[in-house]
Amino acid sequence: MCGVCGLVKEGSESNLRVSYAVASQNLARAQVLANLDAFLELALNQDGGRYPSLSRFIEEINAMRRGDDDETPDEGDVEAELDDDIGEVDLDSEMSEEDQHKRVRLMTIHGVKGLEAPFVIMLDANHTEWRAPNRGVLLDWSPDETSPSHLSLYTAKSLTEKRAAIYEKENEVSENENWNVLYVAMTRAQQGLWISGVQSHIKDGISQKSWYGRALAAGMETVDVTQLGELPLQGQERLDSSGSEPFQINHFQLSWEAAKQAHQETIANIESGALAITEKAREQAQSVEQPDPEILEEGTHFHKLLEFLTAHSGSQITSPMPSEQELMNWLSIDQEHAKKLMERVQIVMDAPKLKPYLTENQWVQAWNEIDVVSLEGKSFRLDRLVEFDDHLAILDYKLTIPEVGSEAYNKYSAQLNNYKQELGRIRPDKPAKAYLISAWGEIAEIS
Repeated sequence: MCGVCGLVKEGSESNLRVSYAVASQNLARAQVLANLDAFLELALNQDGGRYPSLSRFIEEINAMRRGDDDETPDEGDVEAELDDDIGEVDLDSEMSEEDQHKRVRLMTIHGVKGLEAPFVIMLDANHTEWRAPNRGVLLDWSPDETSPSHLSLYTAKSLTEKRAAIYEKENEVSENENWNVLYVAMTRAQQGLWISGVQSHIKDGISQKSWYGRALAAGMETVDVTQLGELPLQGQERLDSSGSEPFQINHFQLSWEAAKQAHQETIANIESGALAITEKAREQAQSVEQPDPEILEEGTHFHKLLEFLTAHSGSQITSPMPSEQELMNWLSIDQEHAKKLMERVQIVMDAPKLKPYLTENQWVQAWNEIDVVSLEGKSFRLDRLVEFDDHLAILDYKLTIPEVGSEAYNKYSAQLNNYKQELGRIRPDKPAKAYLISAWGEIAEIS
């Protein structure tokens, strides 16, 4: 008998439900039994009840665990992809073991469910006292029923006897959940747990019913944080049986000198104006490194329209210039940009010195947006490649041709010379030439 079949058989034929009912709390008993029934139903439904395997069933449970936190177990996403086992997700796979030990993770208590750490510090635990709400929604819905027996809005002063009973029951569940959250937080710590709190406005500053107050009442040792850096070592350093020094609270060394120095330097830079100069230089550098997005988009549209209008090998059909409305629909641009694009491309198409490369069809072959791959596997895309009887012409479309000797010109020159080198390796039978083509109908050979 397979594992799942045995599980279902045990749940169906033994006193499993009775055992769970006895072990669960009164307030949670109905929900526990409902969840158990849903669990057994999932086991029975697995693979249509035909030869279910234990591993497949565990995959279904993992998929269900990926559901939202607010979903009940029988509402989990059992249709989710099953290849990604939640138990195998390693959030720290890209970190070294040393870095994992050094880091501090700031998380909510709900977010740390299922996680552990050597040391855990609970923050703001002095403001965690559970208080009954003064207004809200009353809902009485047993897991065994298909609809709620009661649903109403309330304020503390409007509660009737029957509604007060539901109100008290809801409060018991809510208060119990508050304890459950505390349990989750405390059990995340493997070696050390610290509970901290911010002083409240009451007489002694400590809320007796908060997590912090209850920890004090239970006799948890307190630490004066102002003395952490001054605690002397108790005698000579000792080693435990594993060769490690036993942990002591004064092992936490906090130093703010670097932060203070950095802050003072920032203030001095602000007062002297050095910070403003630095920020301006940084913004200018970023503007050079990151071109205007609108210009980039105009360049992309310029490339697309030239590719659409120029003939290439395998297709001798010449497409007409689209209308403004067609360009607006195709490229999702407004009328002003469509008109500007048409003017630019028309100048290029009408330029006499560009016609041999774009429109005269006197070439041997021509290609638009052709990819060239280097020996290292790096891919280059040429805007247009035209083969003539005596040479190969690489065309690179630009809105403007930079000034010779400028940084941009040198960058384009290096890029196109690299294209020529790779093309010469592939087509050693003909020399390759490279040209920059501008939206003004200009052509410049790169040597």
